[in-house]
Amino acid sequence: MRTQTFLGYLAQEQQATRLALLAAYETKDRLLYVEAPALRQEYMLKIGTQEEKVLEAELSVAMLRRKLELIQTAINRREPVDEAKIDKMLEKEREDRLQELEDADRTLKELPELSDEEKKEMQRIYRRVIDDYHPGLHPDLSDTQKALYQKAMEAYQQQDLEALRLVSDMMYDTTEEFEWTVKFGEDDESEPTAEEKRERYHSMAVRLSTDYTLAKELYSSFAQLEDDVIIINAIDQYRRTREEVLSEVGQIRAGFPFNAKETLSSSKLTAEYISDLASRQRRCDEEINELNVRIAKLLEVSAHG
Repeated sequence: MRTQTFLGYLAQEQQATRLALLAAYETKDRLLYVEAPALRQEYMLKIGTQEEKVLEAELSVAMLRRKLELIQTAINRREPVDEAKIDKMLEKEREDRLQELEDADRTLKELPELSDEEKKEMQRIYRRVIDDYHPGLHPDLSDTQKALYQKAMEAYQQQDLEALRLVSDMMYDTTEEFEWTVKFGEDDESEPTAEEKRERYHSMAVRLSTDYTLAKELYSSFAQLEDDVIIINAIDQYRRTREEVLSEVGQIRAGFPFNAKETLSSSKLTAEYISDLASRQRRCDEEINELNVRIAKLLEVSAHG
């Protein structure tokens, strides 16, 4: 009674935490590779072109301010002003800033357009692959299986359905034995019949539907068995990993383009933001002219010693 009851409870906990982890992985990848590209495209159509010009102008202002500062510092130190050297240094700083912005945007992908049916097929294949081959759930994968999984994820990230189909065919045509080992354990010496497969799925469904509320309440009052520890460690690992993935999901949702969803959903907010962009552009244009005049005067002062 003790072993059977609590083993069932622990097995259900393990399966539940495993499914929760899979859902977290799927949410993260769906945000990155399915929702973000569509949202980004909408943003670029409505706002992006104007915003890019403003951001470019604001970066130019920052670089001109920096140039003015470097020239003034050289003059204060009574050193010659090497404008070419300063410009070269500032160009490097500019490139570094642009690279930082690009690296920070985890959703920056140019992906193909898929039909609704193709998207559904993509998700269906993806779910099967991560369920059976995700390294976080199956640490004992062979090098070949890991390589196939990586190829499948690359295809999914690029939303390349044809490539994902091909890799999936390779995975399940050549590793069918592994698939059953993962799902049902290593005791199977022969390929199960269709009837045996149905029985096993039915048994799994029954275990997941059993109410172990009382077992959960009582378990802490009993000494753990050695086999319990193995399952509990797996449960804890699933939970820790899920928290890490959900933290990443939160960061993705807090960043671009998801932080623009509210603005895009309202024509009024979109218009207000575009108006604000126009004001920022005017301020940048004015400051760029002013900074260029000040820099020219400083260079003239430097040239005349």
